Amino acid sequence: MSALSLLRSLPLGEVLELVDELVDEGADREEAIDAVVEFLDRLLDLGALVPGPAGVALETVDGPLMRAAIGLVVSFAADPDRRAARRSKRAERRAARRARRAERRASRSGGDES
Repeated sequence: MSALSLLRSLPLGEVLELVDELVDEGADREEAIDAVVEFLDRLLDLGALVPGPAGVALETVDGPLMRAAIGLVVSFAADPDRRAARRSKRAERRAARRARRAERRASRSGGDES
């Protein structure tokens, strides 16, 4: 698998949401991007995924390549309306998760009483 195909497989929507969350928590946008890139760089060990010298070469450039790609995506997605829409979707997903958890808890406690 090439470095380009690995980058294409990154869930960029979720990466954007993570950067947004870090910024919302007080991180500078560049710091947030760097934190996400560092995490992904540690997660994706191209030296192990691609055998031989090619993997070693890819491992040396994957961090800067991901940094450039994610930085570019974040800069294009910096539109406040899009950011607000992502924040709204994130809040909806959290509310749905909370409702599902509450439903599971209610069904478990209801099942124990039978």
